Amino acid sequence: GEALGAGGEGIVSKPGVEMTSQQKEKVQALKERDARFDQDIAEIGKGVLDLQDYAMAQNEEVKRQNLMLDGLQSKIDNVHEHVTNVNSKMKNTLDEVGRKGDKLCVDIICLVLAIGLAAVIYSIYKETN
Repeated sequence: GEALGAGGEGIVSKPGVEMTSQQKEKVQALKERDARFDQDIAEIGKGVLDLQDYAMAQNEEVKRQNLMLDGLQSKIDNVHEHVTNVNSKMKNTLDEVGRKGDKLCVDIICLVLAIGLAAVIYSIYKETN
């Protein structure tokens, strides 16, 4: 009999025994199938290399964006610290003044009443003179 190696290579025949045309056709079909497999595997290999290139490019982009995010986090921390300091200074200033913002409304009402009272007194004074 014949022994078939990888890819249809290395066909061994008994000395003096010829292959029939049908056997030759089968061997040829196996060689063609193996060639198609080799071509398909080569295409898959190219696809894997393309995917590797895409993955490496995405890795570089992620590294670049991580650096940007680190810088952004630092800026956010600085702004937060600044806002905390401003709030603290504002609270201290309001405490030093001794009057809170809610008393401003009472002050305005008192001022309006004082102006109204002054207007009434002026009109009475004007009528008497």
